[in-house]
Amino acid sequence: MEDTTGTHVGLCTITTSQAVLNGKVEGKDRTVFWWNLNVTQRLWPGAKLITNTRGGSGNGLEGIDGSKHNTNWTRHEPECVYVSHLYLEQKLFDDKLTLDVGKLDTEDFIDTNKAAGWDFLSYSLARNPTIPCHWHAIGAVARYDLLPWLYVQGGVADAQGSWTETGLNTAFHDEDYFVSLYEVGLTPKLGARQGNYRFILWYDPQPLGRIDGSGVNRDDLGFGLSFDQEIADGVTAFMRYGYADESVREIEHYWSTGATWTGPIPGRREDVLGFGVGQFIMGGDYRRANQAAHTETIFELYYKIKLAEWCSISPDLQAILNPGASRDNDVGVIAGLKLVVGL
Repeated sequence: MEDTTGTHVGLCTITTSQAVLNGKVEGKDRTVFWWNLNVTQRLWPGAKLITNTRGGSGNGLEGIDGSKHNTNWTRHEPECVYVSHLYLEQKLFDDKLTLDVGKLDTEDFIDTNKAAGWDFLSYSLARNPTIPCHWHAIGAVARYDLLPWLYVQGGVADAQGSWTETGLNTAFHDEDYFVSLYEVGLTPKLGARQGNYRFILWYDPQPLGRIDGSGVNRDDLGFGLSFDQEIADGVTAFMRYGYADESVREIEHYWSTGATWTGPIPGRREDVLGFGVGQFIMGGDYRRANQAAHTETIFELYYKIKLAEWCSISPDLQAILNPGASRDNDVGVIAGLKLVVGL
């Protein structure tokens, strides 16, 4: 269909099972099912319409593992069938300018990372959790490639959007709060090794309650970094950092680092071994209000086994220090298994 009518159809399902091996809820296990149907239709030159229809079931270990890191990003999907994405993309000026407008996720464009992506189960290693991305909301993103190794982009999204609704009922009346994000990206090659270096700024105009209960703050600002660099054949290292205002955000600083290795075993060129560590440094206001620990840290190790072009399975192990940034929790260990089927 893509050759004849310009229509591309893709279906992906992810089934994830996780069990707590160590911690206060040792022995607890949960399974989450997630699916996404993508239809992309070419229109006029440089333009295409992109839609995702989505659903799932299961909250996973949310509320059980005690962690703030979101140990499974596929969990908590609305069980109803809904349209998560419906937007138009237009490329102009010899593809140097790209515009995307409609119902979309700004995190599909901002803070992407070649090594630290959705192969990790924990959201805090797949994306930067200090960045206030709003999923499935009315918004727009514009990117301009200034040079082959330099681009700038920015986006806005409805801060009050609902996952399962179009967004027209929240985006264009009452307060009209839109979160804006800006990114400058450098994509140099160091010798033959590709690197990607992203510098991110975000602004949230909403009134947010202060952690200490003394009122509200508006005009919240934060910034982040997202780097990945190929360091050897098949090996790419990554690093992220984020800063948020401790007076209105639980997490003041966030960092993560790690690497992925494609083809670690001879004869298994499409398998991927990944390791990452991420840490939340809790804000002083949150620690004082909750008698919380200074940090919460997650370690994750996975091995993605490519069974076929359309199927992979990934054993996964996570260890969490001070789950929930609680002084009463020591170490939590979670074993997982993820099955991905994509057609």
